[in-house]
Amino acid sequence: MIEPSPANAPGLAETAQRVSAKGVETPEQIEISKQARTSWRIFIGRILAVVIPVALWFAPLNLDPTVQRALAITSFIIVAWITEALDHALTGLIGCYLYWALGVVKFETAFSGFADDTPWFLFGAVLFGTMATKSGLARRLAYVVMLRVGSSYARILLGLILSDFLLTFFVPSGIARVVIMAAVALGLMEVFGLGPGSNVGRGMFIILTYTAGIFDKMIIAGAASITARGLIEKVGQVQVLWSHWFLAYLPCDLITIFVAWRLTLWLYPPEKATLPGGANFLKETLQKMGPWSALEKRSALLMLIAISLWMTDFVHHLSPALIGLGVGLFAALPRLGVLGIEDVKRLNYLPVFFVASAVSMGQVLVSTKALDQAVKRNSQRFPDEFVFRLTQEQANLLRSQFVTADIRGALEISGSNRSQFVTGSQKHRDPRLLPYAFTEHGALMAANVLRSRRAIQNERADRANLRAPATHGCLRGRARAQG
Repeated sequence: MIEPSPANAPGLAETAQRVSAKGVETPEQIEISKQARTSWRIFIGRILAVVIPVALWFAPLNLDPTVQRALAITSFIIVAWITEALDHALTGLIGCYLYWALGVVKFETAFSGFADDTPWFLFGAVLFGTMATKSGLARRLAYVVMLRVGSSYARILLGLILSDFLLTFFVPSGIARVVIMAAVALGLMEVFGLGPGSNVGRGMFIILTYTAGIFDKMIIAGAASITARGLIEKVGQVQVLWSHWFLAYLPCDLITIFVAWRLTLWLYPPEKATLPGGANFLKETLQKMGPWSALEKRSALLMLIAISLWMTDFVHHLSPALIGLGVGLFAALPRLGVLGIEDVKRLNYLPVFFVASAVSMGQVLVSTKALDQAVKRNSQRFPDEFVFRLTQEQANLLRSQFVTADIRGALEISGSNRSQFVTGSQKHRDPRLLPYAFTEHGALMAANVLRSRRAIQNERADRANLRAPATHGCLRGRARAQG
């Protein structure tokens, strides 16, 4: 999420020098070897990203053309994301453009994710991480926690886990946290006289990389959790509070911390029973940092304000995105904040574009409803006595009666009756879109327009329902005649 550099993360240059001195590959060498290993995978992925969408586009499927085209473009996005044929953000932007350029949806729907608060929440998190690394606050907090926990091998591992968990609130990027904590781990390894291949070194770096990919999902901080929150609110129509997410995952956090700590101790026992000198190294490093700077104090104050507002959102109900982006932008104000315009220019905006395009893709799939399109294109078959749109008041009343937008999960009603109420996927319906309501004859006409298996079943059921009153009347008349 955040591109670490010596300019915005104190101590990272020293870390890079230490790693190079130990014979580890330089970033340039790693990039060359990575390109050689992934060339075939990317090549195959690019072929599939073209072949599969084209096949779906022209396949003789019993789908509405708009829906089929939307699925074809969506398959391109998903295949390219899975195979990493292109950068994730670039893939998403191309997909949004194709939705618009090929007439699947209008521009405002194709790029609707950029008007959603989810990617801007992530942008605020990016500003948070830059603020914590530039000011040196993240590095200082890591050393303070390590010093307080202890200097034995078991305590050091626990300190690394707790530091990573604490830094998740301030530095949402798992990669940035690994880089920050690597400086601490490498320094301790030098003090202990152990190399990267030792059990101590393996245990430290395995625990760092593992927890870095876990904690930003259990706290609404990283791209994955922020995107998940946005989709839950957008599609599921369920408000997700930052405090509730944190409290729900807190038991998992505590279990993960304990199990990861004990498992690493068991798998990688230390070569030395005691590791002297660790506490002195941590104290000396903190002394070199000097007293808290004004930049660190301002960063800590802004982050504490944001965390306090997030933890109490069940009281004031302010959006987590509103809080995160507001504090992040305040940090970029001249003289008042922590970041300068050059810091903002160096930010990596690609994760923001990726999340925005993912939200846009979901909105496109929601908006391209087959039955709605069929009704519009066959309007002559649906007079007013067959179909009509509910008013906003009627739609709200319907949803309140069913509790949820998913009618199938709210009431056990038959497919024929369900077809008479509303159209499209109730599970993924946007409440701002007013649904269609069909009479018995309108539902039968809709079944004739559609050709899917579900539509045929609904047609048969509707025909049976239409015949039922007449059959019942005949039976009653015959009974009277016999009586």
